[in-house]
Amino acid sequence: MFYSATTRDGAIFEIQPQKGDTIGLGIWRTTSDIRVSHLGYLPALFGEVGSRRPVPPWARHPTAPDADPANLELAKLIESEFTQHVPLGQEHRYKISVAVGEVLLDAPDIDAVAYPALRMRWNADNLALKPRVAERVLQFAGAEYLRIEEILNPGYRVILLDSSDRMSDDGKIQWKVRNVV
Repeated sequence: MFYSATTRDGAIFEIQPQKGDTIGLGIWRTTSDIRVSHLGYLPALFGEVGSRRPVPPWARHPTAPDADPANLELAKLIESEFTQHVPLGQEHRYKISVAVGEVLLDAPDIDAVAYPALRMRWNADNLALKPRVAERVLQFAGAEYLRIEEILNPGYRVILLDSSDRMSDDGKIQWKVRNVV
């Protein structure tokens, strides 16, 4: 799987770094449309977690008055798995969401699964792409080499150590070579 986040902060929050950690962050752009299934975008949850954004308009959910109640209950159950907080060391709790994601991604008409970034209070999104889709539609746009200077509540203060906006023909990142402290 190619796991990604829609924002720089989202990627940093996902890995839960510690003060002093260094991070290599790749920046990619899509070159064509992809078919995305989304999970975890229940409108009520956005308010509960303190999200600053409404449910994205592309994340329609079967909450219409005429929706089948059984489908809505199943959606709530599945989406609760994609929106639970999993502390470090408790990654086994991802088993159900991994299984659901794998079933969805086995479908030939689905390229990726999107779900809200819980650690960002739903203010960003995570995306898991099939590897063959990532190879086909992603183009390198840049990279950053960062150091975590301080853990805030919430957030991080980071220092940019180096950056790049190009890759060599043999696939190596061409860093700008800043003075790394």
